[in-house]
Amino acid sequence: MPDPRSGPGGAAQDLARLQAPVTGRVTAAAALQALAAALSVAPMVAVVEIGRRLLDGREDHLWAIAWTAVALLAARLLLYLLAGTLSHLADAELALDLRRRLADRLAVLPLGWFAGGVSARVKTTVQDDVGALHHAVAHARGDLAAAVAGPAVIAGYLLTADWRLALLTFAVVAGAQGIRLRLAARSAEPVQRIAAAGRELSAASLEMVRGITVAKAFGGGAAPRRFRTAATAYADVTEEAQRGFVRQRSLTRATVAPTTVLLLVTASGTGLVALGLTRPVDLVAFTLLGLGLFEQLTPLYAARDLRRTARDAAHRIADLLREPAQREPADPVALPARPPPWPATTASCAPSSTPSRPRPTPASCASAYP
Repeated sequence: MPDPRSGPGGAAQDLARLQAPVTGRVTAAAALQALAAALSVAPMVAVVEIGRRLLDGREDHLWAIAWTAVALLAARLLLYLLAGTLSHLADAELALDLRRRLADRLAVLPLGWFAGGVSARVKTTVQDDVGALHHAVAHARGDLAAAVAGPAVIAGYLLTADWRLALLTFAVVAGAQGIRLRLAARSAEPVQRIAAAGRELSAASLEMVRGITVAKAFGGGAAPRRFRTAATAYADVTEEAQRGFVRQRSLTRATVAPTTVLLLVTASGTGLVALGLTRPVDLVAFTLLGLGLFEQLTPLYAARDLRRTARDAAHRIADLLREPAQREPADPVALPARPPPWPATTASCAPSSTPSRPRPTPASCASAYP
């Protein structure tokens, strides 16, 4: 079976085409968020530089460094605000446009298309799938830009401070992120099973609501079989997936938690300080910035699953927009006008001359014959 993401009609291409009207604004928001992520390093760098000067017995420019860090932090907050506003306005505009396009497409589909029990598909596509594009439009590109710009600035500063301890920190963070990636990859299949069970439960719920009168009359007080089966399947799949998630989260927090990374970096740096290969103030920089390097990569894991969900949603939206519309005849023929069964004339309001066959009295004659 071919992958739905491959080919010109694949999910990735569908998502790119649907986002095309707002791509420019989303890219601008991502650039602002990347700059904000780079500025987020400023307070930690300021702490390290102030500590370095105090240990060297220098007291020059301390307040200048502190106020510069405060100004950069304020600029970071402003850039985040601008980026979030721009991306979310673009997302809202795209969602409105897609729902209008879907409504216009549904209005011209053949009536036979609606005879196959497609209520759940329409509801899921118009409401849920359009909402599932929110992360891909408003957050995904900005989070990726921030996850590249922030760690790049941190890595550059750490390499200039002490390249040996920097390489050691990079190795620890890379190992921890590698474990996270492997654990996150295992959660893809359970998430897809939960989504499929949720769609079936939504379809069964709509079917039950439409036939609630029949179910109450002939169902003996029990819910329809399809709804009961879908609800049970959804509960079972969710319970099974959550058990796996609990094990993975426990293993993740035990092995690649921020405290574990902090412990490994501090222990390694202490050894280098004892050997005289680095200075204690540089160890402060690595404990602060090394932990920040680890945390700035964390949003990529949530983005991975949300990106997959957005691609599948975009594929379903594009499939509905590609449904063929009802063909209109080239030369439409007007139907002949049908005469009214009882002409509303004065003569028709007169009583019938045949008592055995009374003439029906139209409603318009009520005033003439009270």
